[in-house]
Amino acid sequence: MKNYLYYDEASGEEFIVEALNKEEAQRTAEMYFEAPKLDSEISDLEAEMMGLDTY
Repeated sequence: MKNYLYYDEASGEEFIVEALNKEEAQRTAEMYFEAPKLDSEISDLEAEMMGLDTY
């Protein structure tokens, strides 16, 4: 699994999506947020250190 950092333009929330690839991550992000934008792929360590909600 990979970690993808997202920003939702509608709510201003940053969050992480854990998925096999970018396409799956985008579908998951769109299920929970109105206007999710992919920021970057991050490591497991970075994801843990950020402490953001993970979907």
